[in-house]
Amino acid sequence: MPMQKGQSNLNASLAAHADDPTEQRQDYTRLPGGITGGVAQLVSAKLGTYKDGANKGERYVRMAATVFEPARAVDTQRVWEDGDVRVVSSREVAIKGLQTSVMYPMCATKSARTGEITPADKNIQRMLNDLRTIGGDEITHGIKSEADLQTRLEALERAGPFIRFGTRAGDPSEQYPTPRVFESWYGAAADYNPDNPTGPMDYTGNGREMVSGAAIADAEQHSDILVNLEALGTRADNQDRAAQDELKSMALSAGYTEDDISDAKDWSEIATMLQGTNEGGTEEQLEQEVPWKPEKGAVANYHVLNPKTNRKIKVEAEILATDGRSKTATIRRLDTRATIKGIRWDALSEIS
Repeated sequence: MPMQKGQSNLNASLAAHADDPTEQRQDYTRLPGGITGGVAQLVSAKLGTYKDGANKGERYVRMAATVFEPARAVDTQRVWEDGDVRVVSSREVAIKGLQTSVMYPMCATKSARTGEITPADKNIQRMLNDLRTIGGDEITHGIKSEADLQTRLEALERAGPFIRFGTRAGDPSEQYPTPRVFESWYGAAADYNPDNPTGPMDYTGNGREMVSGAAIADAEQHSDILVNLEALGTRADNQDRAAQDELKSMALSAGYTEDDISDAKDWSEIATMLQGTNEGGTEEQLEQEVPWKPEKGAVANYHVLNPKTNRKIKVEAEILATDGRSKTATIRRLDTRATIKGIRWDALSEIS
C-alpha cells in the first residue's frame, strides 16, 4: 500500500528537524513581591517599539537580567474580596534563573491612576541616569542620537554586569483586586562574585568603569569590547548565534585558526582559550617555579595577545577579586580601565 501524502509530509518534517539545535526556553514566571537585596546578571538591553496601546509607535528601552540571588523567596498571594484584603496562599518558591526586567518609555506617558503626564524628556533623563548606575558615566557620554544609544546598549548587554534589584507587590483594592508586582533596579552590584556569593559586595550602586570608555569606542568601531567570557561561552553553548559569532571573531582576531575553533570541544573551551596566555610554561612548572598567587587589591602583569601584531604583551591590571576554586580573577586593566572577569591565574604574574 503506497504511503499517503500526510504520512509522507510527517516523516519529512520529523527527519528534517530531528537534529535541530536545542533552543532552551526562558521561564517567564513573574517574580513575587517582597524581594530585597536581589542580584541578577544583565542579559538583554534593547530598543523596541510599542506595538499597541496608548504609546503605539513610540520607542522604549527594555533591559532584562537573570536572577542569581536569592535562590528562593516567599510568594504571598493576596486579593481584594468583600471589601477587604485576603491572603490566598503563602509559600516558598524557587526564583534563581528567573528574569527581572525594567522598561523605559522614550515618549510622554500618562498615569492611569492619577492622570499625571510625564514629559518624554523626563522619561529619557531617567533612563539615561539608570544606565549610568549600571554601566558608569562613560556608558552615556557623548550620546547624540538613537543610533548612539543602540551602540551603548549593545556594549552594556555584551558586558553582562551584575545588578541589584528588589520587588514590591502593590496593595489589592476594589479597582485592582489582583495586585501588580513592581520590579526596581538599584544599579551595579560591582563586587558580586557568583562563585562566592557570601563574600563582600558593593551596595553603593556605583557602576563606574563597568563598561569603559575604551570598550565603548571599540564597540562604535565594531571591534572587540569588554565581555564576560565565561557567560559568553555559556550563551554560545546554548545556541545563541550572536554569542557564537562574537567568540569566533574574537578567536580569529587573537590569532587562532578556523581549525583551532573547529577542534574545540565546545564554545566554553574557546572562551577559556581567550581568557589569557600562559607565559611561564606548563601548569606543573608554574606551580613549582611561581608560587605567587594574585591577591585582591594587588597590581599584576596581565599577559594578553595583541590581535594587531599577533604578539604577547604585558599590561598592568588591578586585581578586584579572586576565586581559589577555579583559580580565576576579576581584573581592571590600568590602561583601558576595562573590567574583565574569569582571567586565569596563570595569565597573571607578579610585578618585579
